[in-house]
Amino acid sequence: MARPSLRVASLSAACVAIAAASLALPGAPSFDPWAWIVFGKEIADPGLAFSTHAPTGWKPLAVIFTAPFALFGDVAPSLWLVVVRSAGLAALALAFRLGWRAGGTVAGALAAIALLASAGWLRYLAAGNIEPFVIALLFGAIELHVQGRRGGAFVLGALAGLGRPEAWLLVGPYALYLLVAERRWWPLALGVPAMLALWIVPDWIGSGDLLHTFHAAQISAEPKQLQETSDPAFELVRGAGDILPVPVWIAALCGAVLGLRARDPTVRALVAVVLVWAVPTIVATAFGYPAVPRYLVEPAAMCCVLAGIGVVAVVRLVASPRVRAALAVAIALVCVPFLVPRAEGLADQANDSHARADEVAALWRAVDRARERAAIDGVHAVVKPQGMANGLAWKLDLQLRGVSTWFSPVARLAFINGDERAIVARLRRRDVSAQRLTAAGPWQVLVVRWPRTT
Repeated sequence: MARPSLRVASLSAACVAIAAASLALPGAPSFDPWAWIVFGKEIADPGLAFSTHAPTGWKPLAVIFTAPFALFGDVAPSLWLVVVRSAGLAALALAFRLGWRAGGTVAGALAAIALLASAGWLRYLAAGNIEPFVIALLFGAIELHVQGRRGGAFVLGALAGLGRPEAWLLVGPYALYLLVAERRWWPLALGVPAMLALWIVPDWIGSGDLLHTFHAAQISAEPKQLQETSDPAFELVRGAGDILPVPVWIAALCGAVLGLRARDPTVRALVAVVLVWAVPTIVATAFGYPAVPRYLVEPAAMCCVLAGIGVVAVVRLVASPRVRAALAVAIALVCVPFLVPRAEGLADQANDSHARADEVAALWRAVDRARERAAIDGVHAVVKPQGMANGLAWKLDLQLRGVSTWFSPVARLAFINGDERAIVARLRRRDVSAQRLTAAGPWQVLVVRWPRTT
């Protein structure tokens, strides 16, 4: 019993150590993670008002970590990045483990490679997005389920449900299954209500709206744009299709069919997650659910493992060792044209991470210089581009709604990375003056003065 626990502890420590070392590379949280870091700060500091009025939805899984991290001050964003990157590394290891369990070492290696090659994987890790964390929890839940450790599987599944509401369709029925099959009452009586309460109650307190996250998603730009297409469900599926290369989807289908025929428990669990997560999401999107392709990253990750299993299963259908080897080589050659662009995409994601880190560092310098020249704390600010709004709110100790992306009479300060002169000219046409306070890198800091009648 001690040996598996020791292996898990060693793997976890290795993931955390590598994730912590990765902070030496350029990187910074992106738009949504900054919001969760702000929520955590507001919860941890009694002197700050807690508000979830923001374009970014409440994520209890993230805030469980960012609230205590806020006690460490300026290193809180780095601590959150370590959590996500550790989870991402664990997800790769668990993808290997599940692939190995059903198809051997080659299947495990292919599963991990497919996950690494999925669209946006490196970007999610670099920016602190929730997806790698949820995927790691789902993989862990499947591993424990297959081992017969159903209580632990439920706990990990419920934690995944704190990251994405689509997981509720998995967690609820699983809790009912544990009640009926194993007479475990606590998952359904305590676990599911706690999961839902952590989603609903804090967001309700912070916004005054019982269904605030759903209502905010409906008016969010990306889901709204998808809903305005002629066939939202089709567009959702088409966008999700880009998450993985075509050969991975084909291999995943083979893995599902052959694995189900062999009654493999790992394949059964993976297929169940894919279907229970993806099908209702696609159907609901057709009826107005504000989904985007990113919401299907988790079932796509399950398909990475199925793909690794599928390739090995297809090769094993051939009896002759020589023909097997030839088939394996042929499959590899077919995949090369699809994988080369994915490798280039990893380089692009690394460059994007570097650029975002440079932009954030320059913005921080601009804030520090502005503080040296004027009393800016608590002053409503405008920022352009809008993707920096949540990060600037954290830096200025403001609520998320304390930083706007458009000019209104409440705005007294502006951080501009772009054509400053054009913005000043537009403000002058409204009888608004804007004078430069300071600058850092590409950022210009303007003091905005509105007419007295405003």
